[in-house]
Amino acid sequence: MKKTGSFSATGTDSRQYTVYIYTDLIDAGDFVNPNAIADGLMELRTSGGMHLKRLQQGEYEILETGVVLRSSSPVAP
Repeated sequence: MKKTGSFSATGTDSRQYTVYIYTDLIDAGDFVNPNAIADGLMELRTSGGMHLKRLQQGEYEILETGVVLRSSSPVAP
């Protein structure tokens, strides 16, 4: 997994969170382009390492605490 992005979100606990986007990179090489890489599954975590469940675009639940995060960032998946 590689960190491929981040954005800010506000929790229902009124705290600000930084969310990191991690993407699993898949070897997609072939004869024509042996070094090709494709994006695989994406995982979201807080800066503190807590795991997030995507509820809908811009809305996520911290699995460890149940706090819901909301973000209007254009890069929020």
